[in-house]
Amino acid sequence: MSSNSNDNTQLLQPIIQANAQPISQKWVSPNYLPWSIQFMIFLKLHDLANLVDGDVSPSSNTLSNGTTNPAYTVWLKKDTYVLSWLLAFITEKLVSTVYGMKTSIQV
Repeated sequence: MSSNSNDNTQLLQPIIQANAQPISQKWVSPNYLPWSIQFMIFLKLHDLANLVDGDVSPSSNTLSNGTTNPAYTVWLKKDTYVLSWLLAFITEKLVSTVYGMKTSIQV
């Protein structure tokens, strides 16, 4: 039975390609709608849309016994991928407006 739960856990974790090209153009103010549609489709493909649409919040980074929370570690890795993709696919002018934001939902 435990091997079955491990199989289910693996199925729930998306395969993320760090060098994936989610969209065909960078976001500039006038093209937000087509850009956001392409980006959300890309995130849905990788089961990551819930990070930017507010469905998932980060867990506490530590457990009650003081150890690192594995769920937080997984969330942080996924969010860091999404944040890096967001920053890579917006113009330099827009990057300056999101400077200092730490999570993908903030951007």
